[in-house]
Amino acid sequence: MMGLLAACASAPTRPAAVLPAHADAETVFILVPHAETAEDDPDDPALSPTGRARAQALARQLRDVPLEAVYADEFRRTQQTVMPTLQARGDLKLSRYFSRGPLDQTARQWRQQHRGHVLVAGEPEAIAPLANALCNCTVRPLQAGETDRLIRITAVAGSPVRVEDRRYGAPP
Repeated sequence: MMGLLAACASAPTRPAAVLPAHADAETVFILVPHAETAEDDPDDPALSPTGRARAQALARQLRDVPLEAVYADEFRRTQQTVMPTLQARGDLKLSRYFSRGPLDQTARQWRQQHRGHVLVAGEPEAIAPLANALCNCTVRPLQAGETDRLIRITAVAGSPVRVEDRRYGAPP
């Protein structure tokens, strides 16, 4: 397994998201697309063996990260992507969000609700728009097959939001 590769951070193109004034803790959103899928169901496929290996790599990568919440959208493949991370902890449960809903409202709610580290898995085409809404900046869209992207958004009250675009696991 390859470790995280350092990549360039995205510079905000609009004013950075602002946390409530009472927020003194760091909030970190970790966004990943679902891992590689099988061809078992055209509407809601499971993860392939490669995808299951990537989900395990994600769990290993986040082993020491103190997650406070884990979100996945309504699809089986995204839920299976975060399942090894949840199983390794035992103290967290999966929260679901609607991937076709208003992502700006979802982002606003999460920014207000959470302090600490939050893992979010979603459809590849929804990850960049969700990241954009969370950081109030522009994140490079995922390309087809970029199942190894990990976008880390760090926000601290009174500081600019930091965005890191990384890779994890074996190259797809």
